[in-house]
Amino acid sequence: MRLEALGMMTAGIVHDLGNDVQLLSAAIHRLKARSSLAASAELQPVFEGAEASLRRISGLVRAILGFARAPATVEEPVDLSACFAELEQLLHWVVDANVVLTTRVDDDLPLVRCNRQKLENALLNLVLNANEAIPDDGLIAVVVMAEGNQLMVEVADSGIGMTPEVETRAFDPFFTTKSAGTGLGLAMVRHFAEEARGSVSISTGPGSGTRVRLFLPALPSGAGARQAADDWLDQALVDSFPASDPIAF
Repeated sequence: MRLEALGMMTAGIVHDLGNDVQLLSAAIHRLKARSSLAASAELQPVFEGAEASLRRISGLVRAILGFARAPATVEEPVDLSACFAELEQLLHWVVDANVVLTTRVDDDLPLVRCNRQKLENALLNLVLNANEAIPDDGLIAVVVMAEGNQLMVEVADSGIGMTPEVETRAFDPFFTTKSAGTGLGLAMVRHFAEEARGSVSISTGPGSGTRVRLFLPALPSGAGARQAADDWLDQALVDSFPASDPIAF
């Protein structure tokens, strides 16, 4: 079982590394398209995007090195609005020139508790999958909103859609209909959703595009949010220090 887990984890890491390579390639292409580097203020977001990708790659490499001791997934309260704002420009760069990407992120969203890096990779996977499903001109719409006591991220595309047979296997690891696909994008989104105590659903049909909805439980607002953050910090301290090493304040 451990070898199987290692294989799945390694494949997933390689897949996410591939996503980040695409981000870096897009940033480099952006730089090369400029006739001059004089407009440093304009190019600053490009550098920031490349640096953000490198940070994610570093995190994935650390995950490989740390697998032998099987570290627990590090979770924290995450502001989904801020997280998406940092990724949005990069997402515009990685979609094809014939694809229009539109986004809507509601204001005053509650926090979610999850691993931020895995959340970013899930968002990236959803947009890249949507982009690959559009053979010609098309549209990708991303909506981030609160729905009850959950936050919902919906990525809809105007692509070719899926047959019922493909839809039933869309989240299966290594299942793909693409000649060069890995079959890991949606599988990793589902794994992240389950790990974050959320869920993911899909709505599609041949020729009618695809909608993927990621649901994450929201942390309470106001005083409840403060208590939730305190509880998270308390648990993080417990997880980080052995019981035999009391913490002195």
